[in-house]
Amino acid sequence: MTIQYTGIKELNEEEMLSVREISETAYEKLQNYVKKCSMNLKITKHGKNKPNYSLHATLKAPIILFSAKSDDWDLNKALHMVFDKLENEIKHKFKR
Repeated sequence: MTIQYTGIKELNEEEMLSVREISETAYEKLQNYVKKCSMNLKITKHGKNKPNYSLHATLKAPIILFSAKSDDWDLNKALHMVFDKLENEIKHKFKR
């Protein structure tokens, strides 16, 4: 299982735990479609009082590259949105 996180040090402990838990679950689900892949998740936090989270997920497979972007005020919602977009992109590519 290879997930690389970029920008995770900007988050607090609770947010880090949430990011790792959701992304590991989503990665396992995505591996049903694409075997032998690695994922890169870039997290950008904008603002201090009420932060906005921007996420960019990239799934690297041996032959093809999938990517999706999402942003929201709620980190968990943004994570689920980016992984749903990534899954839809994979389904669309392998649709027969």
